Amino acid sequence: MAIEMIIAIVALILGIVLMTYSSDKAVEHSVKIASALRISP
Repeated sequence: MAIEMIIAIVALILGIVLMTYSSDKAVEHSVKIASALRISP
């Protein structure tokens, strides 16, 4: 029972880290695309 709880917590933390990392990348790419199209980001 404790092992399942630990796995669930680790999965949650990894999911949050992945979302944070990918959102940072999305913002960078959006800024690059907007700059290329000469639109203010």
